[in-house]
Amino acid sequence: MLTRMKRFSLFILSRHFFVAALLGLLGFHLIALSFHWYWIYRFALIDVIPHFLGGFVVANFFYLFFMSSPSPRIFAPSILIRGLLIFLFALGVGVFWEFFEFLVDRCLVSLPSYRNQLGLTDTMKDLAVDAWGSLVFIGLYILAWRGRE
Repeated sequence: MLTRMKRFSLFILSRHFFVAALLGLLGFHLIALSFHWYWIYRFALIDVIPHFLGGFVVANFFYLFFMSSPSPRIFAPSILIRGLLIFLFALGVGVFWEFFEFLVDRCLVSLPSYRNQLGLTDTMKDLAVDAWGSLVFIGLYILAWRGRE
């Protein structure tokens, strides 16, 4: 019999949850942009929510992509190696997102008060929160699949 946590973990691994989490992330981001929350509440750490959800959703996407391949065990036979690959992919997407924010600030934004990049500390915090979101997903992934292999 499946425990509640294991059932919840299996739900997290489903495509339905991925779509719901992605829509939630996009919805929060659009609301935050339309009400200028990122700039009004700059010191309230409002960008922690989308970065955490972003790391979680990207890890979920890579899991679904990786597990839908014809033979995912050929590339990574161990659950820990698969978790590491998911983590590195999510972290790589976070790095590219920070490059994107930097380029938007330098090329498109003319007012200093609307800049996304506040410095190296902000970038490192964003990457740490992205990593934390992906690690939470990987923890749920390992919990759901423990005992199946």
